[in-house]
Amino acid sequence: MFGTDAPFGLAPAEATQLVEDAIDKTGIGQKGLEKIYYRNFENVITD
Repeated sequence: MFGTDAPFGLAPAEATQLVEDAIDKTGIGQKGLEKIYYRNFENVITD
């Protein structure tokens, strides 16, 4: 899970924007991106 300063729909800023930009540039495709973002959200709401 990556740390975030805007976890629930607020415009990404600061570190969150940098992390999201890096993840999006990995080239892993839409399914891979969905897994990363879904698991991040799932970990936030279940911990």
